[in-house]
Amino acid sequence: MRCEVDRQNDRATLLFGSQEDYVLSLESTSLAEVLSLGQRALNELESEPAPC
Repeated sequence: MRCEVDRQNDRATLLFGSQEDYVLSLESTSLAEVLSLGQRALNELESEPAPC
């Protein structure tokens, strides 16, 4: 995984996969939202499941 930052256009590009198969290009506000959503997902994965 790697990233490229384009400060002039306020964008970041995230590249994933063994041959950069997946590319996600986001402006800074959307990138912040993705990071927030990812943190929420991590928090849920690390928390104990609610009893049934």
